[in-house]
Amino acid sequence: MIQDHSQTTQQLVDVEAIRDGVIILKSGELRAVLMCSSVNLALKSQDEQDALVYQYQNFLNGLDFPIQFVAHSRKLDITDYINSLKETLKTQENELLRIQTEEYIEFIQNFVAMQNIMSKSFYVIIPYHIGSGGTPSLASRLFGSLGNKPFVKMTDEEFQKHKNQLWQRVENVISGLRTFSIRSLPLDNNELMELFFDLYNPGDTGKQFLIQVGEGNIKMRAMTPREYARLQGVPDSYKISINGVQALTGFGDAVCVPAISWIAKNILHPLAEKILLHPVSFLLHERQSQTR
Repeated sequence: MIQDHSQTTQQLVDVEAIRDGVIILKSGELRAVLMCSSVNLALKSQDEQDALVYQYQNFLNGLDFPIQFVAHSRKLDITDYINSLKETLKTQENELLRIQTEEYIEFIQNFVAMQNIMSKSFYVIIPYHIGSGGTPSLASRLFGSLGNKPFVKMTDEEFQKHKNQLWQRVENVISGLRTFSIRSLPLDNNELMELFFDLYNPGDTGKQFLIQVGEGNIKMRAMTPREYARLQGVPDSYKISINGVQALTGFGDAVCVPAISWIAKNILHPLAEKILLHPVSFLLHERQSQTR
């Protein structure tokens, strides 16, 4: 018999939980994430550039633990901005401003479509390795973690102790970054969840995620095809015979029959009966509503 050794995405992700702004890995190690501002060296004079590079060098030499710099690039999404402009356009009474707003919306949409405009975010990842006093061993630095380690459970006291050690590093990094004009701020639980959601769901895939909150921890997992089916009103007796991706796409693009049935019964049917029974009074009422 051939055994299926495939792993789900959730099994491949090393994050076990997020608690008090700290990422807890399945190995029990901790991570903190700082969102950082940026400095455009091209706009600085030569002396200013040399000073920034010198301060950056001193910052790195002053660290006794490793850190990781991450640049997160995504194509700029202006959907919310365009929608806000369209909402403003609906209430705009000045005809000239309406025309200018319509032309501006068209210009922005065409410009973003033609140009590959990217939004960039910068992060610093600060680790804390519990098993070796906060510092990874030589073997782990050379070869990384071999295999899937079981989750190391911690008591509240142990977690708070390790968190305090991690936060000392965070304060050290924040003050060091400030010396060369980089502002930084640690991400909280919600911001970390949004970051991971964006990382593992970069496009318009239509995937939905469930968030489990309890006992100071936050966990996230993708919804299953059966949960998609239940939201669309499909009974559990219905057999899902296609693979997971096709099932998610099919149920995601489907229409929720119970919801449409309720709308038809409670809204559309009474409205249709009203029109059929009193067509003249209905039309007069509609005209009066439009002229108000």
